[in-house]
Amino acid sequence: MKNLILSTFFLSFFLPAFAQVNTYFENNPVWHVMKTSYSGWDCSGVIDSRIYTLGGDTLINSLTYKKVMKHGELSTINTSCIVSGAFVYTDNVASFYLRSLDKKMYIYLLSEPQEQLLYDFDLAVGDTLPESYTYNPNQDGIMVVTSIDSTLTPNGYMKRFSLENGNYMLFEGAGSTGGLDEPIFPYFLSGTHSLLCYYMDDTTYFPEYNLGSCAPSVGLTKLEKQEAYAFPNPFIDETTIQLSNHAVNATVSLYSINGVMLSKQTFSGDSITLKRGELSPGVYFYSITENNQVTSSGRIVVQ
Repeated sequence: MKNLILSTFFLSFFLPAFAQVNTYFENNPVWHVMKTSYSGWDCSGVIDSRIYTLGGDTLINSLTYKKVMKHGELSTINTSCIVSGAFVYTDNVASFYLRSLDKKMYIYLLSEPQEQLLYDFDLAVGDTLPESYTYNPNQDGIMVVTSIDSTLTPNGYMKRFSLENGNYMLFEGAGSTGGLDEPIFPYFLSGTHSLLCYYMDDTTYFPEYNLGSCAPSVGLTKLEKQEAYAFPNPFIDETTIQLSNHAVNATVSLYSINGVMLSKQTFSGDSITLKRGELSPGVYFYSITENNQVTSSGRIVVQ
């Protein structure tokens, strides 16, 4: 009986510490987020292609968090819609801290007195999203889960939640179509943000499975960086994306401002023409992929 009491005490003392970090953060997860800010419809602005990685554990308020590190590349877009002025940066301190518990992810920022709920992945069809760091129903309206599927990852089966109004999506362990810590709904008048890809151990799991690594060339690969620009931009019927180097069996993927992939085309050469088709007026993003690596990206505007 004495041994049973001691065993029970041992488990009750140690289990909370083990339970607070689950498998969301294993197998080297990486988030590639594209953020833009722009002055209006003249195409000028700034593109921030950023990479989030995990940098080890830290203890805050007796809780274990993962350090989230960031590096990326800043580019400017002039009024002729030409991307230039690329500047590679690396943050040497954590941008924020994450922990997970019971299918929930929490975020802690040094500027805040306590952690906040980042995502709740314990959802069923018909559930509404709870208020969190990335979602405020009072401002954006109530969002309801419309369907759920799952993808097998090294960390087990992860659910994908489709949400009503605008094809928004949550991916368990990764975040939303808007990014990792970015709001689910982009602030359209000042800029946009989208999760271009999420991968673990060099395999992509969002937005599409098993594409290989979708890491851009911002310090993660030696693949030659492509310079690209679209002309005309803005456009009415079609636009041509011109590359600085010849590409072989490259693909161009087109995304909405919410990070939803709209189309993907394969091409060889130094340019490709995108037709408007059924695209509504607005802002869209494109990325060029060669040998399973994103080598260039940009923004186009449909009038």
